[in-house]
Amino acid sequence: MTGVPGTPGTPGTPGAPGAPGATVAEEPWRRLSVRVVHLGLIRLVISSVTGFLGIALRDDPVWPLVAGAVFGLLGAVGDLKRWQTTRFRITTERVEMRTGWISRTHKIVGRDRIRSVDSSARLIPRLLGLRTVHIGSGEAESSFQLDALDKAGAERVQRELRSARTVPGVAPAVAPAVSPSGAPDGAPGVSPSGAPGISPSGAPDVAPCISPSGAPDGAPGISPDGAPGCAPGGVPGVIADGASVDASRGVSGGPAAGVAGVAGVVPGDGHPTVTLPVVSDISETSPEEQLIVRFRRSWISVNAFTAEAVVTLAVMVFGLHWALRPFGVDLFRTIRDLSGTGTLGIVALALIAIPLAFAVKAGSFVVDNWGFELVRTGGTLITRHGLFTTKTVQRSDDRTRGISFAEPLLTRPLHVTKTKLLLTGSAAGEGGGDILPRVRLAEARDLAAEILPDGSRPLEYPLRPHPRGALWRRVGWASSVPALIAAALWLLPLPGWAWPLPLLLIPVALPLAVVAYRSLGHTVEDDYLVVRGGALSRTTVALQNRAVIGWSVEQSLFQRWAGRATVGVATAAGSRHYQAPDVSVDQALTLIREATPHLADTVLDG
Repeated sequence: MTGVPGTPGTPGTPGAPGAPGATVAEEPWRRLSVRVVHLGLIRLVISSVTGFLGIALRDDPVWPLVAGAVFGLLGAVGDLKRWQTTRFRITTERVEMRTGWISRTHKIVGRDRIRSVDSSARLIPRLLGLRTVHIGSGEAESSFQLDALDKAGAERVQRELRSARTVPGVAPAVAPAVSPSGAPDGAPGVSPSGAPGISPSGAPDVAPCISPSGAPDGAPGISPDGAPGCAPGGVPGVIADGASVDASRGVSGGPAAGVAGVAGVVPGDGHPTVTLPVVSDISETSPEEQLIVRFRRSWISVNAFTAEAVVTLAVMVFGLHWALRPFGVDLFRTIRDLSGTGTLGIVALALIAIPLAFAVKAGSFVVDNWGFELVRTGGTLITRHGLFTTKTVQRSDDRTRGISFAEPLLTRPLHVTKTKLLLTGSAAGEGGGDILPRVRLAEARDLAAEILPDGSRPLEYPLRPHPRGALWRRVGWASSVPALIAAALWLLPLPGWAWPLPLLLIPVALPLAVVAYRSLGHTVEDDYLVVRGGALSRTTVALQNRAVIGWSVEQSLFQRWAGRATVGVATAAGSRHYQAPDVSVDQALTLIREATPHLADTVLDG
């Protein structure tokens, strides 16, 4: 991290670690909750009982029970050593964690790099009042989790790290870097000559304040008096009315009193100084929560009647079969004896299994989403859900760059969809962008307008159709690929009935080709770029124009002959790359010009 002159933590600055005359006390290290030891003791008791049963039930050991006891014992020892060796601390600049017994690990992540602070709790830890806090930086290597903290400690960590991004009434520590007009996400900032607090690279060492609605990322807000700063309304870096700035004491008077965090000038040497907010000075009062939606009973039927229900039941039956085998119980043979091998028995088994599969899926959905709530508080979306394992996921509005719907083919006639947010700075496994369970399409559209910070409804815009040549291309692939596979099998020394088998795919592939073509569409309306496509799962993506950081235009040999192209959209949000396949050349040029006029000349000249 590049230091700001005069900032604690910068080499050569008085008060910095390692600097002569450093007098600033370091933030103390914290420990995990001592209840982790209690959790280990519970695991130890359960493992001992399981191991005893594995040895005493039969003359021969029940090895799955013995193995489970061994793993449980190792887990109990691991809990004890983890409590002994894990330490963490939160400073004004970074979060650190040290852990490990045989192999020591020391992880450091800057607070300006933290993208998510989520929490979860499994059943037994939750009964003991324990929570796991997941701190994500957008990269798996620097992300980590604090497992486990007590409920109060977990809430304190979440509050401290969330307050680092949205401390109301605190002026920015340095002047924000100004992006070029219309520059997209990731464009380097432009440092005004002589502006205090700007590093040589032109980017500020402290995250700039939030730009007004509709302004490109990185554009500075305007304070009420017209000076560069941040817009009012709880946005970081606002100096509240009635507050005064003192170069040596920070903010005094008004609502911002007692919170250090403004840039000043040392009277003697004229160098800019920065006083960052002290964690203990941040008010623990959280903004009022605005409820968007909570669990609805109508969701159960929508999520139960899916093809996944049969797969879920099959997995459970196989798992139960293998769990009972050590005790001499063959579940499959028992089912076969009860139902018989005739046609009537198979029909009876299907009539029992299919409703049971839907019931199991409904129960699984209720357990996972029990108590679901989606609220907005202080510029952050928060979801809470779970019966046995509870999860709390936070998503900052500052990171939101769009939204998407996914409609699987089998449930598309029911008009249901899965909703995802397109977030910047998220890595796989950090919570992702799933914001709602599968709901009705009309309901999802209404909720999407409340979820997006600007209240837009981009997923309802009419889409422009793709040229008819895109249909013939998909029909050609659907018919030619099975034919080529059949021809290859015919050349091999296989039985005569083998080579025609791929041709049986053509009656299935041709309708899918038509479905894939009908799914295509794109448009640019207001501040959003919308693209849609997909056969087995139709995905509609609405991405903010400011989130587009690059384009790719690809043409195969056949596409060049037909005057079509595939346009790729590069972004730092969501899946990082989206496509508008098989558009005409004129449509491709129009799409680029409308979405990013500042990039159009560069792309088109290339």
